[in-house]
Amino acid sequence: MCFNFVMVVAFLLGGLLLNCPAYATTAKEYNVSGLAYGEEGQFPQAIAAFTQAIVMDPNFEKAYNNRGVVYYKQGDITHAIFDFDEALAINPDYVDAYCNRGLAYGKQGESAQAIIDFTKAIQTDVMFTKAYVNRAVAYFDAQDYDNAWADVHRAEQLGNIISPGFLDALKKESGRDK
Repeated sequence: MCFNFVMVVAFLLGGLLLNCPAYATTAKEYNVSGLAYGEEGQFPQAIAAFTQAIVMDPNFEKAYNNRGVVYYKQGDITHAIFDFDEALAINPDYVDAYCNRGLAYGKQGESAQAIIDFTKAIQTDVMFTKAYVNRAVAYFDAQDYDNAWADVHRAEQLGNIISPGFLDALKKESGRDK
């Protein structure tokens, strides 16, 4: 009886020390835990959980992508891009990773690279509306207003509602209405 109690305490403490939930035993469970921590803004715990998922399954592209999102939210764009790269090395058709990496490049002011990633996401899934919206913003940042308008129209055709603030800025900078 005492042995079981000691084992349980050691297991729980191990999980706390690693900032990971003690109940997670698989890569998928660690990934789910990381998502929960990320939603709560507990970024170090989220990163630890995603890292454990990756240790358990080095080909778990979603864990790389999710950890990249947390790094992005923390402003660590270098690590975010690394993780998106890893996810894409595992799954070259992973549209979320292309879109997320495009956002990271955009955050760094690299509009051309962002446009490439959003375009790859669209080529992979022509119905992925987030990529059209994000590429419109990247085109706007690159002062390519014609292509920004084209993506706005395509996103709207697919049912996406474009931010009125962005539309106003695009109208002003391009000198025209939709």
